[in-house]
Amino acid sequence: MRTPWYQSVWYWITFTPARKAGAGTVAVLLAATLAFGGYTLANPAPPPPPNLSCGAGVARPSLGSTECEGVTDGQYVFAPGLKAIEGKILKQNQSVSGERPATIALLMPMTSSDGSVQAEILHAVEGAYVAQYRADNLDDNTVPKIRLVLANPGSDSSGWLTVDRELNAMTGAPDYLRVVAGIADSTQNTLAEVHWLTHLPDPIPVVGGAITADTIANTASSQLFPGLARVSVTNTSEAAALARFAKVNPSQAMVVEDTRTDDDYITTLKKAISKQLGAGMAQPVQFTSPEDISQDGDTENQFDQKVLNICMAAPRFIYFAGRHVQLRQFLNALGQGCPERKFIVLTGDDASHLASDKLLNPADFGGITLEYAALAFPDAWTKAPVPATGGSTADYDAFLNAVSASGLTVAQSDLSDGQTIIAHDTVWTAVQALDHAHVSGQITPPPLAAVGQEWQNLHAELRVDGASGWICLDNGGNPWDKAVPMITYNGRTSTFLGMAWPTGAPPAADCTPQAG
Repeated sequence: MRTPWYQSVWYWITFTPARKAGAGTVAVLLAATLAFGGYTLANPAPPPPPNLSCGAGVARPSLGSTECEGVTDGQYVFAPGLKAIEGKILKQNQSVSGERPATIALLMPMTSSDGSVQAEILHAVEGAYVAQYRADNLDDNTVPKIRLVLANPGSDSSGWLTVDRELNAMTGAPDYLRVVAGIADSTQNTLAEVHWLTHLPDPIPVVGGAITADTIANTASSQLFPGLARVSVTNTSEAAALARFAKVNPSQAMVVEDTRTDDDYITTLKKAISKQLGAGMAQPVQFTSPEDISQDGDTENQFDQKVLNICMAAPRFIYFAGRHVQLRQFLNALGQGCPERKFIVLTGDDASHLASDKLLNPADFGGITLEYAALAFPDAWTKAPVPATGGSTADYDAFLNAVSASGLTVAQSDLSDGQTIIAHDTVWTAVQALDHAHVSGQITPPPLAAVGQEWQNLHAELRVDGASGWICLDNGGNPWDKAVPMITYNGRTSTFLGMAWPTGAPPAADCTPQAG
């Protein structure tokens, strides 16, 4: 039998004469070494933390995540479809790098598993770039120059806090972040990210783009989000414009609504519709969407049953309070279940997603007329008769000229979802505030507070001439009597019906917000 190594060593230390003098010391060291080796075997060192970095300023939130969240100037590409436009943004950023530019961050989900949503994300990023290019290259009077970064909080904005902290760290040199723009989804996570940004010791001005939830808005008397401005109307204004334009008779109307309470677009749209129809409205037809509202879930089966009762009730108007995936499922089920009936389905701006939803069945639109209140539409200011106030063909043409000059090729169909137009107007509004806040001779971009104070000045003479219409901000940072394009969609094409107005008429020529 072979003698174990540690016994041989012990024998050598203890009994070899030449070593006896130091045997005690060596024995203690050997015992400690053996003890530590045993501890190491029983308690191995923890593995190094996983490398979650995707690139500078961008990382995966957890091991196994397929999304990368964070902020980039165009060096990191969030999704394959964004590669070309991010390359343009990076090039434009590099061209102004030596001119102490002010940074504007486009904060919104940059990734989605839904192809139609990813297409709209691309359109929004393109619109933001057009505004940046226009400010830096086509408007000689704009000071300071604009640097644009993209901030991705994840497809459901669950990474908002990490991204918000990164943006806050960029407010000093050399980035000089001055405005966060975009804010496209009316959800609880969006509300949280806007609240955090606007309640910092030195709040960051925010311009909301496609958000319509009344809960993510200020009023003249209640500043829940100090320094927040918006370029889109609220759901309450959308519902009012819808009802006036369609001439809805409440006794002939029915509501189909999602029961979820964690989506501010849905909850405020439901409330706005109820306000329009009054206390005598019929009991709503309710459904429950899946936790991930971009997925189909089992709502298709729910609608197959619910449309049987709707067919029996035969309302002329159906208000739909829900997101576009469920709207698509409902329209498919309604057309198949009641082919002999005629309905006018009314809903909010989320219906614009249908234009790129390949699962909608146009063949089922026989008796259905879908009308929705859009945030923007390419024909709104080019199709006669053009309103005398509230916007102009010249303002829209200036946007188209900037698109062309920027080197983008944007088809008319790409503009029909309104995302390119609204994102342009969002960043363009931020540009105007930066320009007005700039003091002659000032070397660095104006302070954050000075930029945020400009929201109250952007009306009348200083209104923003947006591609979607005039943006005349009231003291709450909301667009006063903003134009609401009314659109009908037949499953194949979107058609402009006419312009509606939250107050019932276009604004006066001076576009001064009214109290109350």
